[in-house]
Amino acid sequence: MELDLDELEPLIAQPHSPDNIVRVRDIEGIAVAQVCIGSCTNSSFYDLAVAAAMLKDKTVAPEVSFTLTPGSRQVFEMIAR
Repeated sequence: MELDLDELEPLIAQPHSPDNIVRVRDIEGIAVAQVCIGSCTNSSFYDLAVAAAMLKDKTVAPEVSFTLTPGSRQVFEMIAR
């Protein structure tokens, strides 16, 4: 299998289902009320570290609810350390 990464577009899940996915550019300009980072397939320490690196030195707007959900107690404890 060969993937042309230049052809990939960022996607985003919309309410009310993780399957309700659209291209980010299709909803550009719509206000965001909630952001949830996690996975139903056990978000790993690495997954959450990537998200943390992207968010470093950034702030969440006061009107946005932001959650981060580790995939297991072990990942939670690693993050806490």
